[in-house]
Parts: sequence; structure tokens; C-alpha cells
Amino acid sequence: MPPRRGRGTLPRPRLEQLIEQIAHATLTVLKAPPGFGKSTLASAWAQAALARGARVAWLTLDETDATPERLLLHVAAAVQRGFKDDLEQDLIKDLLLLPGDQLGILLLNELERSSQSSFLFIDDYHSVPPQVLISAFDQIIRYAPDNLHLVFCGRSDLPPTLYAHLYSDACLEIDVGQLRFDLDETRDLLLRSGLEAVDAGEVLDLHNATEGWIAALRASLLSLRQRPAGSMRLPKSISGLLDELLERLPIELAGQLPRLATVERFNATLAQALTGHPNGHALIEDIERLQLFLTGIDDAGEWFSFHPLFREHLCRRLQADELNTSLRCAAQWFAAEQLWTDAVRCALAAGDNDSAQKWITHCAIMLVERADFIILLDWQRQLQDHLLQSPPQLKLALAWASGLAMTRSNSRQLLDEVKAEWTELQRFHEQDDLYWECQALHAMLLALDDQVEIAGRLAEQCLPHLKDHPWICNTLQCVVGYGHLGACRWEAFYSVPPTICAPLERSRYLANQVYRLTLMGLAEILQGRFSQAAAILEEALRCSSREGREQNQAPVLRAIPASFLANVRYLQGRLDEAARLSLENIEIAKLGGFLDCAASVFVTASGLSSNRGSLQGARSFLEDGERLAQTRQWPRMQAQLLLERTRISLLEHKHHEALACAQQLEALQVGHPPQTSDSLDEYQCLASLAGLWCEAAGLSRQADLAMAEHLGRLAMHHNHRLMQIRLASSRALVCWQRQQTNSALKSLLEACSLVEATGARQLLADLPASEHLQKLAAYALQQDISQSEKAQLRQLLPGAVSANQLASQLRTTISLTSKERNVLKLVAEGKSNKEMAKLLGITPETIKSHMKNIFGKLNVDSRAQAAVAAKASGFI
Repeated sequence: MPPRRGRGTLPRPRLEQLIEQIAHATLTVLKAPPGFGKSTLASAWAQAALARGARVAWLTLDETDATPERLLLHVAAAVQRGFKDDLEQDLIKDLLLLPGDQLGILLLNELERSSQSSFLFIDDYHSVPPQVLISAFDQIIRYAPDNLHLVFCGRSDLPPTLYAHLYSDACLEIDVGQLRFDLDETRDLLLRSGLEAVDAGEVLDLHNATEGWIAALRASLLSLRQRPAGSMRLPKSISGLLDELLERLPIELAGQLPRLATVERFNATLAQALTGHPNGHALIEDIERLQLFLTGIDDAGEWFSFHPLFREHLCRRLQADELNTSLRCAAQWFAAEQLWTDAVRCALAAGDNDSAQKWITHCAIMLVERADFIILLDWQRQLQDHLLQSPPQLKLALAWASGLAMTRSNSRQLLDEVKAEWTELQRFHEQDDLYWECQALHAMLLALDDQVEIAGRLAEQCLPHLKDHPWICNTLQCVVGYGHLGACRWEAFYSVPPTICAPLERSRYLANQVYRLTLMGLAEILQGRFSQAAAILEEALRCSSREGREQNQAPVLRAIPASFLANVRYLQGRLDEAARLSLENIEIAKLGGFLDCAASVFVTASGLSSNRGSLQGARSFLEDGERLAQTRQWPRMQAQLLLERTRISLLEHKHHEALACAQQLEALQVGHPPQTSDSLDEYQCLASLAGLWCEAAGLSRQADLAMAEHLGRLAMHHNHRLMQIRLASSRALVCWQRQQTNSALKSLLEACSLVEATGARQLLADLPASEHLQKLAAYALQQDISQSEKAQLRQLLPGAVSANQLASQLRTTISLTSKERNVLKLVAEGKSNKEMAKLLGITPETIKSHMKNIFGKLNVDSRAQAAVAAKASGFI
């Protein structure tokens, strides 16, 4: 979002009117050191562009945007947010779901479809390495349509490569020379600040001293308010101005400010501890009254920070020993308040590694409980050598953090070290809490390895021994529940006790609560209760947002339930919501999501891409997912992605690849036999679906229809409604292909009944060889079935209604000409008018004429309806 303009911001018509030139330029670069008002001016331009009826998107970069893919993903999100009311949503969704290397070009293609003027502001581009900027924006700038205007704001030169393909009149550059306040603007600023008594000579002195630097002018105003009577010449640098400002303050206050500046944030109590002031609230009120660059940073108005330029200047006034003394004092205060992140940060800045280690040891498991495990692992990297001899409890906490962060090998290494150390001390036995905590961690790692049955049994063994450790018990209950969920033991799953929350410490168990709610949501998804699943997952999102905001929770707590909610919305056909949730959370879910979460992310992203016509985008997501599955050694995720790749290959008519995927699924099934004869084995189901799809698409492969029927009965017995729908609808396709019409009709009606009950209509839409499903539905409507079943078919497969009606109409109409048949055949293959014209050796205008005649003869309104009608009636 663009930064808000303060109420006291001085209008600058001289620069704001440059919006006229920006609107005729492809690239505008606004570059200057900090304190020259770049972002303020850019936000004024953005407001002016909106007032002109243009579309505006804004993106502020930071150091985390370190790859072209991440940067372009955020550009896509900014465009979605900024253009959502003006750009058709089905156009922008393609952009949001493609892999990074294709985002730039597709962005241009989508923007070019509209003649509306579009502005994209990129602020703080200096935060990103030049090569990343080049990789991300080179194509966008080079091929930008006339209606796209890019505005880059930063402190350094934009890489020259980005200018290379533009004419000089397509570029506009605004630098320090233009950003400086001129004399009139300086005078206006003084008048608006209430300094009417300043004469013309003093205005000129002020202007010359600050050289129009806005930050320096602001400091000068503070100095002028405190000056003694009489004129004086001001120093020429911002440091000099700030020094003079500090010199005019009361000596005691001027000495207190640098000590406050050693911390990134402070409240009244900490201010009192750092400065020795008798009343911290009064001190902060004095600083606010004197307008000494103080900023409130929380909604409650308790925490404050200095402007970075002022804070940096204040810190430079301290000697090294003074700086370290203040940092150590702050570290002790933060530690006493159990604000461990701040305490450790201050200790590390002061070089006090011993205290840092002590506090990390003290708070490590608490940080894990609060899902701040990424911070804990960052400390581990900073103090790697210092932590080599850390106590077992700290190593165990680091092992928990590594496991939750999906670095399971590091977690096991630390766990083995703890076991070895305590075995050597003869303390590693079943009577010790640490023994059972190690077993609990081992159970969690087994669950993350997808060995859920073994993990669940081990977790149940550990629970009676860890009653005094609520967080570990909660984690073990999630492991137990995950095991029951994987085996579809629903009664056992719902019998798992609720999350334990100790009094007044709810936030420490927030991660437990979010994971538990997510598993409950996943259980509802598998059983086809989508409305209940969505409600549970939305509650998990509310928990992570409401409590996690105050506790600085890891973003994975939001990404995990959001990923499953994206899948629910996708299966319901609510693609807009699915795309938004997928875009916002895919990167975090890839990093910290467990197997089902990661698999759901990639399958949903692939489905969204394929539904937007970008099969290559779908492939890119699947390749990314397969790499992750191999890295984490998750064969079940690999199997889920192989089934999706089978579907994409069939849609692309890459039959050999589809057969290869089906063979790989069979190999995985052989390597992972079912636990019992009556268990619903996912590997078997996925391999069966791939075989059914290949035969339905006309490939030379015979599916095991009897096995598919057996698995369908097992899915019904285990109440796995999603798998039951997929198996029933896929059996219907194969039975129709084999001309077993009664069996095909029975399976189709079973699938449609389940889809209506669950709302998973996208499962039918995503079937490969879906044209056979439309034909089967058209046939079903002519049979003796109930009116409610016919209504289901008309609602779920509207194309079948058109095919049925049109087939009867077309038998009595004039035949299509041979050229019209050829055009229809190419339409059915998805060819564009230009492609058809080239293939048939005629002009695009002639194609349009043929299409008009075809629409009239077939009495249809769209190319899709024409293709369905022609196939149903035997024209093609």
C-alpha cells in the first residue's frame, strides 16, 4: 500500500504536476538519499493518477525480495490489489498463478488488453540487488505497452540495463536537484509551521544551510523554535543541524536521548531504566512535545521508536563503551520482562554472547511453543560455535524448532547428541522426563516423515509420562490425531482430547491450537463436509491473526490452514478466493507445511493454472512440488503430484508421459503395500485413478475396473467422500468407453449425488476426457431416471444439457459445409481464429464469417457450445 501522507505535508505543485509527464513516459526514476521525500512525492503522484481515472498498484521492496521469482510474485500481488476493481479478475488470475519466470510477460499481456492507463510504483528498489531488478523487470520495461507507466523510487541508480531498450523520450528521471525545496517552498514550510516572524534573510540563510534537504529543514524548524532572539546562521549538514538541535535542549534531556536510541523500541518503563529519569511517561511526553522525531509503533500507544536518521545520529554520539553499557542494560530489562527476542538482540549487539546463550537457553522451548522457531534457528546460526557446548535442554529445544521448520535431519542430529550425552551421564532412562521428551520429539519427526501409524502409537506411549508438559502433550495429541486421520478412523480421531491451555498462557499453545484446527479441517475435507471444513479453517486463520499478531507468531501458522482453505474453495469452484489464498501463502506453506499441506498447495496451484489455460504454469508448480517431495523424502506427496501430472499430460495429449506417470504410480504402490486388506490405501487409489484416466482418454491401457470398484466400496465404508467421487466419476468414463452403459450410468449418478452433497463440483470439471462425461450425461437425460437425478445432471453438467438438446435439433437442420466442419474441428481443438486462418489458408475475417454461420445453424452463442453440439451430433 502507498504510505499515508501526513496532515502537515506541504503541497509541492512544482513536482506533483510532473504526473502529466509520467503519464506519457514508460519509465520514471525517482532517486535521492534518505530524507528527500521520495515516497511522499510518489504517493502524491499515485493519488493524482487515481484522480485521473487510472489504475494504480504500489509495491514497497525490502531485503527479503532477494530473488526475481519472489519479487515478481509480489508485483503480481500488488497488481491484483491495486487493479482488482478495474481489471477483469479472470485475466489477472493467470498472472498470479504462473511461475516466476513467466510472470513478467504474462503481466504485460494482461495489461495490454485494456486501454486504461496503468501505473505501477516500485518503492525502495535500492533494497534489492541490481541483478535481481534486471532479471525481474527487464522484459516488463522492454515490452511495456503504451498504457503502462512504471515509477521506481530509491536511493541509488537504477541498473543501466533497464534503460537500454528505451528511447530517451520514454524515460523521466527526477533526482536530488529537483527534489530539493526551492526558496519559495522553504518559505511556505516556515509559514505553515507558524514561524511568521522569520525574516527574508533568515529564510535565505535557512535555505542555503539545508540546501533544500527536507529532513534537514525539519530539523532546522525544531532548532528555530528554540533559538534565542536574534538571527544566526545554521550549519550546512544534517548532522550539524541535529547537533545544534540537541545542544539547544536541556542538558539532561540531550544526554538521555542517545541512551534511548540504542534500542529499536522502548516504552515508559524501559526509558526510565535506560536514562535514569524519575518518570518515563513524563520523559516521553517531553520528547513528543518537542517533536523530536518520535513515532508510536503499537495500537495501544505504549511503545515508541525514533526516526531511523535521528536514531542513527544519536547512537553516533555515544562512545563504544557507553553504547554497550546501554545495550546491556536494555538486554537485562527485556529479559526481566521476558521479551526474549529484544533481550537476545541487544545482548548480541553488545557482544555479550554468554548472556545471549543463557537467555536463549531459558526461553528456547517457550519460543518453540509460541511458533517463533525461525527466530530461534536464526540465533543458532549466529551463535553456532558458542552453542556447541550448550546444555541438553537447549539442544532439545533447537531440535524441536528444526523439526517444525522441516529441517528434520538437523533435528535428528541434535536429538542424537542429547541422547548420547545423557546416556554417557547414565541419566537417559524411562524414569526421566527428558527420555520421554526425546521419545515425543521422535514421534513428531516420524509423523513428519509420514510414518503416521508408528508415530501415533509412540505418541500414545509418551502421553502418560508427560502430563506436566502441556505443550508436548498437545503436540502428541496432534500426532495421534494425524495417525487416526490417515487411516480414516473417524471415531478415534474425534475422541482425541481438545488442546490443553494453561490458565493465562493461551498464546503459548497457539501453535498447538492452529495445528489441531487444521487437522480437523482436513478431516472434514476428506469426508466431503466443505462448509464445516471452511468454518474450522477460517477459525484457525482468525486465531493465528488475532493472537499471533501480538506474539510475533511465525507466518506458517496462517499459511497452513490457508492452504487447505484454498483447496476447499478450489474444489467448490470458487476460484477467485482459491487464487488469493494460494498466492498469499504458497511460499510459506512450501517452507513450513507438513506433507498434506505442501501437497495441497501444489495440486491446488496446478489446478488453478490449468483452469486458466496455462498448462505450462501447472507443470512448473508440479516440478517444484516434486523437487520438494524428493528432498523431504515424501513418496505419498510424490504420488499425489504424479496423479496431477497424469491429468495435465492427458489434457496436453502427451500420452506417453501420461502412461509413464501411471507406471510410476504403480511402482510406488508396489513399494508401499496396504497395512490391512480392508484399509483404504492412498497409493492404490491414486494408481487406480491414473489407470482409469488413461483408458478413458483412449490410450492402449486396460484399467482394472474390478479393483476400482473395490476401492470405491472401501472409500464409501471409510467415509472418504472425495476419493469416492473421484473413483465413481472415473469408473463412469471407462464404462462409457467400453460401452457398458448401465454401469456407466450407475457410476455417474453416484458421483453426481456425492458432488451435490459435498459441493466438490470442480472434481467433475477437472476430469480428463471430460467430453465423454458430457456425452454420458446427455445419454442419461434420455433414460428413465428420476427428476431429481436429471436436475442434478443439469446443474452439475450444464454442457450435457446443451449437447442433448442440440443433438435432437441438428438432426433436422441443414448440414454444415465441409469448410464449416473443418473450422469446427479446429475450434474443438482449441485453436484461435489466427491459427485456424493459417492452417486453412484463409483470412481471419473469413474465419469470423464461418463462425457466424456456424453459430446460426447450430443455434448456439459460444465456441464451446458449438464444439459440444458438433461432437454430440457427429459433425466432428
